[in-house]
Amino acid sequence: MIEKLETPAAETNSQNAGELEANPINSTIKSRFVCLASDIVRVRSIPVALGLLTAMSIGANSYSQLKSTEDALQIHRDSAELFDYSHQDAEASKMWHRAITDSMKLNYREKLTGDMYVRAAKSERHAAVAVSYGQTMWKIPPGAEAKSKTEEQFYKSQQEADLKSALKIYSRIPDTRAEQLVVLNDLHIILGQKVAQANCYLSDGSAYAGENKDPQERQPDRDLQEGLAKLESGKEDLGLACFQRYLSRTHDSIKLANPVIKQIQATSKHDYRRVQLLIPLIHEVIYYCQNIQDLRWEFEWLNFLLASLMDPDDYHDRLNLADSTNTVHGAIIEYSRCLGLKEDKVVSAKLLGKLQEARNTDLSPQQQSDITNYIDCLTRLQKLRIDAFGANDHGTQDTTKELGIASGLSGDFENAEHFLSSLTTGAAIEGPSDARLSLADLYTNEGKFNLALSLYDQVFQELKKEQHASVRFLRWRIARANLLAGRMKPAIQAINDANNESTPDLFGSSRSNVDPSLLME
Repeated sequence: MIEKLETPAAETNSQNAGELEANPINSTIKSRFVCLASDIVRVRSIPVALGLLTAMSIGANSYSQLKSTEDALQIHRDSAELFDYSHQDAEASKMWHRAITDSMKLNYREKLTGDMYVRAAKSERHAAVAVSYGQTMWKIPPGAEAKSKTEEQFYKSQQEADLKSALKIYSRIPDTRAEQLVVLNDLHIILGQKVAQANCYLSDGSAYAGENKDPQERQPDRDLQEGLAKLESGKEDLGLACFQRYLSRTHDSIKLANPVIKQIQATSKHDYRRVQLLIPLIHEVIYYCQNIQDLRWEFEWLNFLLASLMDPDDYHDRLNLADSTNTVHGAIIEYSRCLGLKEDKVVSAKLLGKLQEARNTDLSPQQQSDITNYIDCLTRLQKLRIDAFGANDHGTQDTTKELGIASGLSGDFENAEHFLSSLTTGAAIEGPSDARLSLADLYTNEGKFNLALSLYDQVFQELKKEQHASVRFLRWRIARANLLAGRMKPAIQAINDANNESTPDLFGSSRSNVDPSLLME
């Protein structure tokens, strides 16, 4: 059957090409082309069908020469469908946008325009995946790598823009709740990809990575090497300033931790000036540390330095240090330590203020805008899900959890607690484990350590009873909460218990450590 259809297709192409160049396409010829192309699609001879529509488009010189906008719309829609069928996603996107242009001229086809924006976004998503797949599966020449990444980013940006356009149209049309749900679900995934997990004391232990580039692209090693050279030449102030600059650019303390600890080891406890220079730096190393075992030793070294100036376990000494420190991250660490020693509403308010200040300084205006857009999208998606499926629907609860985490990212801790706690109280008292853990992580970051550890323990007992593989990773969270609170014994116990678990170590220490207590004498 395919062979029978291919011959007249080729003949039609040849016979009509000249006529199409000389005369505008009339409705009859257009209909025959489209019908024949549709028949060919049904027997899976897509290249022949594409040839027909392409010949018709070329023969007309321009779609503006078609007899009516309706004709142009039909041709471009059919062409886009055929390109989709043949997985030519980039070409499909172009055709969908041509069809959208035609549809926008027909004001009564607004719903169709929204539908085509969705189809264009789907083609662009596939195109971005294809480019990304090519980057990982085939070796791309050095000169073409940047071009490939730019192309992938173009399709992702176009997909986001098309989904937003579709949502704007659907919002004006009654009875499009189902369509809005589909669009918002896709859109929240795109916006959520701009929020990457890291360790910046944000809710759920995550940090925003929107505009953060790969460390190699920011040339941070120059600051690191310059800092080491300054220290070796005896210019400690300049060297430590280079280290500060390195951390502010990379948000990564792995390479810097060893040089800083070596400086601490070489520091006499009576060298108060040098101690005071090193304290802000070890604060920054702790703030950006993503390794729990390393974090334990960094807190030990911080206490080693502080022992030269004060009692590290004295609430008032740590509060004076927190109030007087010149760095936002240092204040966060010290206020957290105070709350670990004693709960205090005034200190808690100071910590929340510093957390908000850290977000304002660590995130660019564009990044903050992206997080706001993400929250707006989740808010609309949650409302539609509740109306359609109810508050206890699994998808609705997932959206509520994401909304709580995103609120924490923005510094809206009140709403973050509201959304996350709604999944762990009342009818949903046993709520999903991940929601309870997200709430416990938020409590940890807010300095509410007793609440956090209580929730961690609740989930821990359930996982332990089931011999769940996540038990080990929960021990790391418990260790982190205790470290921030200054409770070293339970923190060390949790770390040792995690090390004794049989699960593969994804948090293994990246360096060897010397116990600071050995240097106290």
